[in-house]
Amino acid sequence: MLEFKDLSLSNWNEVEGEILRLEELLFPEKIRGTREEFIGWLSEERNVAFLAYLNDVLIGCAIGAPLESQDPKWPGTQLELKTKKHWGRYDTIHGINAVVHPELHGRGYGRAIYEEYARRAKEMGYKRRVGYCRPNATLHILKSQGAKELLTCKNWFGTGEDYVYVELYLKE
Repeated sequence: MLEFKDLSLSNWNEVEGEILRLEELLFPEKIRGTREEFIGWLSEERNVAFLAYLNDVLIGCAIGAPLESQDPKWPGTQLELKTKKHWGRYDTIHGINAVVHPELHGRGYGRAIYEEYARRAKEMGYKRRVGYCRPNATLHILKSQGAKELLTCKNWFGTGEDYVYVELYLKE
């Protein structure tokens, strides 16, 4: 059975190794989240962060923080600053990370994590979520939930992969 548990600074040390291992399995070295980055993300006020367990085994996680806490040098953040439609309203959460162990891809766990993420974000008063994803099953899941592509970032951080910046309004 799939179960979600809060991720916070208080339980980070218990799961740090497993989360960083997921980063190694899923992302090129240049874009993996580091211990310090995760601690920073978990320190953000109004973050959404949780773990996904299948039969008591950690299989994934998700973390997001307010849009305004993101690096202004990133392409999506530059777009947000340019349009000024949402910047400073604190109604948008930026999805930093949402992962499922690669051996379990294609079984609906990613979709379940994104649904839980949206539920938690709405509960905290967010009206919109944005983030970067690969143009693969992740983008398909997000589009099926109503996401729109805003920007394609070619050769994301020199990885040779393209990433897509998307927005999704959270349903009331």
